[in-house]
Amino acid sequence: MEPFAWPIAAVLIAFGFMLIFRSQIGAFLGRVKEVTSKGIRAESQEPPPPTDTHPSTVEDLMRAFDNVILVERESALIQDLQARGIADPSDKVRVLTRYLAGAQIALAFEHLDNVIWGSQLDLVRAINTYPQGMTPQELKVFYDAASAAFPVAYQNYPFQGYLKFLVDSGLITPANDNYAITTFGREFLVYLASMGRPGWRPF
Repeated sequence: MEPFAWPIAAVLIAFGFMLIFRSQIGAFLGRVKEVTSKGIRAESQEPPPPTDTHPSTVEDLMRAFDNVILVERESALIQDLQARGIADPSDKVRVLTRYLAGAQIALAFEHLDNVIWGSQLDLVRAINTYPQGMTPQELKVFYDAASAAFPVAYQNYPFQGYLKFLVDSGLITPANDNYAITTFGREFLVYLASMGRPGWRPF
């Protein structure tokens, strides 16, 4: 598998999103488990026709997300597209959609990097070396070692919840009687390495 190529633009967009939409990000992070290696599912809905009493226009939507930092970043993106000679509207949509997808994934990875426990990250790194996956008993070794070292932190955190976090986050998945790493999980490890994140962390 080729390592995921992380464009600087996508990382910058993610950083900008975190600065601009701090309150909205809180709600988004609660749904991080929906971002998996299979992509993001969204329903398409035809908007109602505009009326005089309830106008729904592009300008209205633009103003709803208007602030100085966002406008500056938007202007920089437009200038970048122009400098690259990308003028066709459909091509712009394709490029910006890819940038947005990269930003959403980077944001999900940043969240996971902040909340995953050290032994859980060690587990993900270990399971990455086993193409056939690992049994629950093999995975419990990581939990048992960590809970012995940090009994207070783990006293209300059973192994089932410990493992469920990794599954719900999209990092590992059940595979017959084993658990295997997902593509999302592998890319998470690539992302951490590319960002130079330290390997050790508490718990």
